[in-house]
Amino acid sequence: MIDGRGNHPCIVTWILFNESWGQYDTFRLTDWIKQYDPSRLVDSVSGFVDYPAGDIHDRHDYGNPPSAPAQDNRVSIVGEFGAVGHENNGKTFTDEMQGVAALVKASHINGTIYTALSDEEQERDGALLSAERNPQVDPAVIAAGNKAIRDAGAADEAATAH
Repeated sequence: MIDGRGNHPCIVTWILFNESWGQYDTFRLTDWIKQYDPSRLVDSVSGFVDYPAGDIHDRHDYGNPPSAPAQDNRVSIVGEFGAVGHENNGKTFTDEMQGVAALVKASHINGTIYTALSDEEQERDGALLSAERNPQVDPAVIAAGNKAIRDAGAADEAATAH
């Protein structure tokens, strides 16, 4: 995969394992990828069994708001959160975006990845499309949520730059 996709500038990170599926020999394989392609970050495992390997600590968290513990030498991200329509305990997309904006502003989270934005095939919990192809969330609300997260990150960056 690295040979076949390595020339794509949009790839900034290689993810070795997702949710520990087939996870083995994490340190050795992470080191191999980092040596083979030193130009990109390596996320050893996205979610679940994290070893202190690679450049990113990536936690999957469907709480509200999601969280990821701070790391001394690695970026902390919430690599999966969201899923409005699936066991959401009354949460709305707006609730989740406000929670993430507050989390980014008040903590050490370096990034978030909202999952299931348009999933209607398997889990049927997408925010944009339902089985009837009607948005569960107004796209303007998504834009406002993204802006709040960006603004929170910018404010945090400005505060730590002084």
